[in-house]
Amino acid sequence: MRNALGNKTRLTLGTCGKAILMLSMFAAGCAKRADEPGDAQQVPVWTVHQITLHAAKNHPDPFALDLRATFVGPGGREITIPGFWNGQDTWKLRFSPPTTGVWTWKTTCPDPADAGLHKRTGKLEAVAYSGDNPLYERGFVEVSPNSRYLIYADGTPLFWVADTNWAINRDFIFDHTFPYTLDSYFAARARRKFNVLQYHVKVSRRVGDFNGWPAPQEQVLTPKFYKLTADRIIHKANANGMVVALFASWYNHFLSTEEKTLAYYRNLVARYGAYHVVWVISGEYAYDDANLELFNKIGRYVKSIDGHAHIATIHPRNADTRVSSSVDFHNCGWLDFNMIQAYDSHRAAVRAPLVDYMLQPTRPTLEAESMYPRKPGSWYDGDPGRTDHDALWVAYVSVLQGSTTGYTYGSGMHHELNPPSAEYMKHFGDFFRSLSWWDLEPHRQWAVGDFKYNPLSRTKPFCAAKRSELYVVYIPKGCPVRQVTITNLSGISYRARRYDPKRGIWSDITERTPAAESWSSPVLPDRSDWLIVLDQPSGQ
Repeated sequence: MRNALGNKTRLTLGTCGKAILMLSMFAAGCAKRADEPGDAQQVPVWTVHQITLHAAKNHPDPFALDLRATFVGPGGREITIPGFWNGQDTWKLRFSPPTTGVWTWKTTCPDPADAGLHKRTGKLEAVAYSGDNPLYERGFVEVSPNSRYLIYADGTPLFWVADTNWAINRDFIFDHTFPYTLDSYFAARARRKFNVLQYHVKVSRRVGDFNGWPAPQEQVLTPKFYKLTADRIIHKANANGMVVALFASWYNHFLSTEEKTLAYYRNLVARYGAYHVVWVISGEYAYDDANLELFNKIGRYVKSIDGHAHIATIHPRNADTRVSSSVDFHNCGWLDFNMIQAYDSHRAAVRAPLVDYMLQPTRPTLEAESMYPRKPGSWYDGDPGRTDHDALWVAYVSVLQGSTTGYTYGSGMHHELNPPSAEYMKHFGDFFRSLSWWDLEPHRQWAVGDFKYNPLSRTKPFCAAKRSELYVVYIPKGCPVRQVTITNLSGISYRARRYDPKRGIWSDITERTPAAESWSSPVLPDRSDWLIVLDQPSGQ
């Protein structure tokens, strides 16, 4: 079975003997037409095809060398990608064909005297993927036509259920502190249908070097670092059906110069642009004027050189007034969707998604960091953390309040591989994927009862709906009532069901509700968490 690197092509310029051999092989091949598909390697669409080149001369600053390759496919479609230095005289190109057919490629090197990198050519034949990995079946992640949610390239809606594992480099690779392997971690997440990994390529919670590795500011200019860390992690994530939300930096941790900083981002685009990734320009970005200007420049630069056209965003800090990227970047042309960090604030978790949902122009919104279900000492000493129930609560609340992209869970950084909340996330994903969640609009005021409405209350019911067709109400644990009335119905009858978010079990309430403008639910079985759904079964 092919791995995610796909087929490999190796072009070399070495000794005279090798050059003569290559010339003789070329002459022999001239008997065939250059555009015959039989001459091209076969590569499944949406998988990574890797091409290896060898420089014919030394380049003192290889990270700054802007090697590029242009791929031309069916209908004349062109995709230009950067190449990257992989140590010594080795350079690589990584390309993922988006359509079937023959693709030819040709390189351009700023130093035309380097015959090993300049004007190298080749071809591949992209064929249909045969397998069950949804990433290779459906393609890269895009923004939906109405700019409310995310989709795969084939139009299939993507409901984002991500794990956050900030310390994966340290725990699995440098310190080996986890009691399970990287493979078992990804297998466990795949079983629970997580489809995104939030991964910070540079992070390590150690101070100083990495067991002899360069210091953090310089490690990003070392190809060996990527071979050991991100190359392995991103490959394994994609192989398990998980898109990687690649956090490129943090706060204002730029390199020593702007030129080196842009070279770092260029390297990331070149190494990982052929994979199924989403660019997160920074985590917890610093928001003084100089930093905002540089982040905007980086965002525009990344989008301009990424021939695979991945979507991009930026991750905010958990400051009260800046819990969403929308505050500083909503109208920036490079930003495709907003990220929220409500963190431990229930108030922000309720309010921020709704604020973003109401903004114009419309953009998808994601609650990307909130309510880590952690124990004291599991992240840093003295942090009491939140409970498994907090993780469940904020997941449903964020989506029903407008986080139309989905939700990011945050327990992957801890040594407990399968806490109860990880199973809750499976049920959470199953619930919304069974519905046309992308049509839901926040309407909390449509769920009424024997309580005073408070738009920021954490325990009162939450409601989102597509009027006349679908109504979803979440009654949180601790809600003062066990019965709710759903209003703004359309005078027709609905199927009514109840969902247990801790066990993932559906139960019917009634096959048909009375045709009316409102409907009151039966008394709930207990004061735990419940969801009530009114809909019209297909064909009825």
